[in-house]
Amino acid sequence: MDSFLRRIRTLFLIYFALSGGSAWAQETPADTVPRYPFPIQGTVFLDRNANGIKDHTEPGMEGVAVSDGYDVVLTDASGTYLLPNRGKNAAFVFVHQPDSVKQSGKTFFHILNRKKDAGERFDFDLQPAGAQARRNGVRFVQLSDSHIRNPSDRAYMKTALKEIYDTEPAVDFVVATGDLVDWGVDVHYQNYVAATQDAPIPYFNVFGNHELVFGPVERYHHYIGPEYYSFERGGILFLVLDCVTPSARQDAWLAHTLGALGRGRPVVIFQHFPPTLEELERFDSLGVASVFSGHWHSEKEMIHAGVQSVNSPPFIMGGIDASPAGFKIVEMKPDGKAETSWRYGFQDRAYTLVSPAADARVVAGEIPILVNAYDTAEEIEGVTWEIHSGGQTAGRGRLKKESATAWTGSVNLETGVYSLQITVTGIKGSLWGGVQKLRIQDPISPDAASSVQPAPEGDWPVFMGNAGREGYHAEPIGGLPLQLAWSRDTGGDPDFSSPILADGLLYLSLKKRTAGRVNGVAAFDPVTGEKRWQYETELAVNHTPAYWNGTLCIAEMGGRIIGLDAASGKKKWEHRLIDEHGRYNYSAPVADAGFFYAGVMRRMAKLDAESGRLAWETQAGTSDNDWISSYGSPAVGNGYLAMSGMYFMGDALAVLRTSDGSPVWRHRADNGMLSSPTISGDVVLFTSFKSVLYARNIHNGDSIWDRQLGEDAGDGTWSATTPAVKRSGGNDGLVVAGSGDGYMYGIDLASGTIQWVHQSGPAVFKMSPYRRDDRPLLSSPLIAGEQVFFGSADGHLYCLDLHSGQVLWSYDIGVPVLSTPLISGNTLYVAAYDGRLYAFTAASAP
Repeated sequence: MDSFLRRIRTLFLIYFALSGGSAWAQETPADTVPRYPFPIQGTVFLDRNANGIKDHTEPGMEGVAVSDGYDVVLTDASGTYLLPNRGKNAAFVFVHQPDSVKQSGKTFFHILNRKKDAGERFDFDLQPAGAQARRNGVRFVQLSDSHIRNPSDRAYMKTALKEIYDTEPAVDFVVATGDLVDWGVDVHYQNYVAATQDAPIPYFNVFGNHELVFGPVERYHHYIGPEYYSFERGGILFLVLDCVTPSARQDAWLAHTLGALGRGRPVVIFQHFPPTLEELERFDSLGVASVFSGHWHSEKEMIHAGVQSVNSPPFIMGGIDASPAGFKIVEMKPDGKAETSWRYGFQDRAYTLVSPAADARVVAGEIPILVNAYDTAEEIEGVTWEIHSGGQTAGRGRLKKESATAWTGSVNLETGVYSLQITVTGIKGSLWGGVQKLRIQDPISPDAASSVQPAPEGDWPVFMGNAGREGYHAEPIGGLPLQLAWSRDTGGDPDFSSPILADGLLYLSLKKRTAGRVNGVAAFDPVTGEKRWQYETELAVNHTPAYWNGTLCIAEMGGRIIGLDAASGKKKWEHRLIDEHGRYNYSAPVADAGFFYAGVMRRMAKLDAESGRLAWETQAGTSDNDWISSYGSPAVGNGYLAMSGMYFMGDALAVLRTSDGSPVWRHRADNGMLSSPTISGDVVLFTSFKSVLYARNIHNGDSIWDRQLGEDAGDGTWSATTPAVKRSGGNDGLVVAGSGDGYMYGIDLASGTIQWVHQSGPAVFKMSPYRRDDRPLLSSPLIAGEQVFFGSADGHLYCLDLHSGQVLWSYDIGVPVLSTPLISGNTLYVAAYDGRLYAFTAASAP
């Protein structure tokens, strides 16, 4: 994309989103567009033979709602309707599709214009639903923000849609909640229509702001259809709304539709923008049970004013919050409330034997088996194992499902050489898996690489280890290769959440992304992995907790900062950043000198660790609104707090005084940061979403050096990596920092000169924001002694030599690892996208 056009497009989109679309609506008001000026009439009939013609044996359908976008009328006994077309400006006439008919997202409307003659009839042929009729709830797929542009996107879209169409059990319909295309130009719409036109199940579209980037709305009408309409399924009234260019006409239609169809049944809304708290309160007054939306490229689910709000990330690319590409399976209950589960996209019979690892030497006894397996379209019915020795089957068993991907079990083996066969069985009968050779050694063998019991020494109380987020652990972990000591299911879906260790317990934040998981935080025994307690929250806790003197602090997504007793998990205090639901908080609190600093760029708070008493609260960013999601978290050092965020219309890095929250200086940081700053001595380091690493003087913001990371200079690669620093005196030392496209770098602290670079493999899940390819995001690194540890979306945990970048050790977990490792004593702890917490130990002392 030409850089000038990119800037113009970005500024337009930001202004358009922040203005709620009002600016565009004023430029092209609907009443200036030529419309159909006559009364609208026709017949709704049951087309039993599906020929599109009303045969004499096919009855008209009585009591079916038809609308011109303002009035809503019901057909008479013969199926006839008449709409007055108030204002003589209707663009469409559309039929409300009841439960009893075969539904379509393409044939329920007629486009009207002045070429039509007065008295022309607009009939609707509806076919019997047959086996598609469903009662007592609905099962559907929500996808969002596909941003289709070119033939490559079209191909991705077709592949991803086939996974939905092949899903078992089948879904009743698909709804795409806006930003179907990227710029709203003809070629983008043409590619979108080509990708979706052959849908074997009903496919409904929602109008988004990107449909108007280069407008006009008539182009959407031509390729897609009306901006708002209704249909019914499973006794539930579904309303598709245009929240981008709201109008009095739509408000009238909504009131008429609810009056005619909404009594005695739950109402569910689909719209593009996530509803504000005030909108949810209004929806509650209208009897709405739930609202589904997109736009933020993030995942947020909550209930406010009794209305469930489900905001979902993109379909064929990673979310801005690094949610993996995919779609949401929704089990809608008869009351209009939903159980949701994210389905990871582009997964075709994925399989990894995590433990025993390939070529592992393990000792005789009880041997744990851990498999990560997944298929987007076919749920897994079961995973089995067989042990073979000398051509004979020595044992078999079934593994237990513990998360969306993880299956666990164990086998007891004596000394010898075996073959372990894993078979994954899908619910459609598909089979996949693998075979691995096992060499089982006697525990007393001199070269037996037995798993050493974890022996943690010292605390790691915050994300990246200290208040400055330096990510440095002075002591090496010990001899490589590391051995898996244990892994435990956490109960949640941790992604960037990283373990911390304090006063003899490990703590990990939790979020619910897939079925059966929970939001909150949990404590684990660092030696055994046993879960000691779990505290559940209403909304997700997206990032790492912080600890200070017996108090654990977590940041709930909606805006609540919660202090817990670290030993018991009992709540001690709570502080709300404006309110409890309105924020998009992906930040990790930090602890320093008896205080927690927690919040987002819109509101940052300093709280007494013991009591939660507010010392100060301030707007750190330049704009008093919630903008795009960011994992940016506060770093503290030298009397300063550095905070980052996604602010395309303002400065992305803010430096404040810790004493009173007053501003010191700001930096644009290419208009956005997904990661956290690092304060090390007099230097603050921060990586922009364009993967530019900046080094600045913490006191005044003076430039020290800049360094472009990654391959796509100038076109954001969305780095989510917080730099780690090892100082060697003065301003000498080494920085380890990553790009958003899979490159980890060793960089001289004083000069910014690149010393080495490491490239990860292809990502397991598509999770890089706005990227359709398989470039992986990276976790923030940990420097331990002379080694660097980090995880990658390619499914591996890596150990590199600090000075050369040479790979010293890696471990394949088979799912993305974006949690930052923690090292204490002889043990490394890390979480992964399989919902598990891992402990690896060194086989020997350093």
